[in-house]
Amino acid sequence: LTDETILHLIFSYELSKVEGKTGSPEKPLSDLGLLSYRSFWSATIIEKLMRFKEEEVASGEERAISVMDLSQMTSIRKEDVISTLQHLNLYKYYRGQYVIVITDELKSAYKRMCDKITVRIDPTKLRWQPKDWSRRKL
Repeated sequence: LTDETILHLIFSYELSKVEGKTGSPEKPLSDLGLLSYRSFWSATIIEKLMRFKEEEVASGEERAISVMDLSQMTSIRKEDVISTLQHLNLYKYYRGQYVIVITDELKSAYKRMCDKITVRIDPTKLRWQPKDWSRRKL
C-alpha cells in the first residue's frame, strides 16, 4: 500500500471513531480494494491485540477481548473484524466458543509491521464536528 492509501484509510476510520460509529467500505470490493482494506484491517487489529496483550501482561491479570471490543476500538465493522481474524487464522473454535489466538508468529508479524508503517495520524490533534443530519429539512 502507498502512504497516501494508508493515510486515507487511517483518516476515514479516525473520523468514524469521532462519530462513534463503525465503518466499512462499499461492497463488493474490487480485488485491489479487498487487498488494501484487508491489509489495513489486519495491521489495525494486530496492533490492538498486541497492545491489549502488553497491557494484560503489565497488569498481571488475565483479561478477555471480544470481537465487539475490537470493533469499537477500531471502528471496523464486526463482520470485517471477524473476516480479518479468520484470514489471519486467529479466530478458532475451542470448547464451544470462538477464541482469538495470539501466536508467536503474530508477534513477529507485528514487529515487522511496525517497522514498515511510516505514516500515522495523531487522533488527539483531529478536530472535526460530525454533521447532524437529523436537523436537515426535507
